[in-house]
Amino acid sequence: MLEYQEKSRKIPIVEEADVIVCGGGPAGVAAAIAAARGGAKTRLIEAHGALGGIWTTGLLCWILDCENKTGIMSEIISRLEERNVGYKGRGKNFIADIEQMKILLEEMCLDAGVKIQLHTHVASAVVNENNRLSMAITESKSGRQAWAGKIFIDATGDGDLAFQAGCSYEFGHPETGLTQPMSLIALITGVSHEKIRCFNNTLEYEGRSAKELLREYMEQHGIYTSYGS
Repeated sequence: MLEYQEKSRKIPIVEEADVIVCGGGPAGVAAAIAAARGGAKTRLIEAHGALGGIWTTGLLCWILDCENKTGIMSEIISRLEERNVGYKGRGKNFIADIEQMKILLEEMCLDAGVKIQLHTHVASAVVNENNRLSMAITESKSGRQAWAGKIFIDATGDGDLAFQAGCSYEFGHPETGLTQPMSLIALITGVSHEKIRCFNNTLEYEGRSAKELLREYMEQHGIYTSYGS
C-alpha cells in the first residue's frame, strides 16, 4: 500500500470547557442541557447541520416509549405540544415535526448556555500521562481543532471518541459477528393514501398485519427482507 507522510502541524486549542459532549442526538442534547443547567461550561459538538440525531437527520419522527418519562424528555414533549407541532401516537409514542424539533432542541441548548459546534466530526483524541482523556480533536471547515475538557461525554452513537482514546469495544454477535440490520427511514410524497392504507397501519388491515402485507408486496417485486418482518 502506498503511503503519504503528512507534515506535522500545530493544532489550535479552541476552547477549554468543563464538559464536552460529542454527538448532538437525543442523548447528547440531554447531557449537554443537564450539564449546562448544573453550572458547567459546556460545549456540544455535532457532525450534522442540526441537533437531534436520529430524531431529525435520521427522520425518526416517532419518539419511542416516551410516555410518563420525566425530566428533559417530558419538557421536550410538553414544549412540542404547546407549539402544536407534535401529538401522542399509539401506545407510548409521540409524533413530532422534524424541522420544529431541530429548532426546539437548539433553543433549549442555547437557553441553558450550551455552546454548539455543528458540521464537526471527531477525528482523534489526546490522552494525558495518567491515561485520561484530555482533548478531543475534530475536523470541520475550520480545519483541525482541539477541544480541552475536564469531562467528556461520548454520545456519537458509534463510540468514536472512546475508540480514538483507545477504549476497547465489541462488535456484533460474539460467535458470528453479525449485527442487527439497520432501519431505513424515508419521507414519501406524491402517493395515494387510500392505496397505501393497508401498509400504513401498525395493527391489522382486513385481518392481516400491515407488515405481512408489505413484505408480501415487496417479495412480489423481487425484494426480500434480511430477516423476519
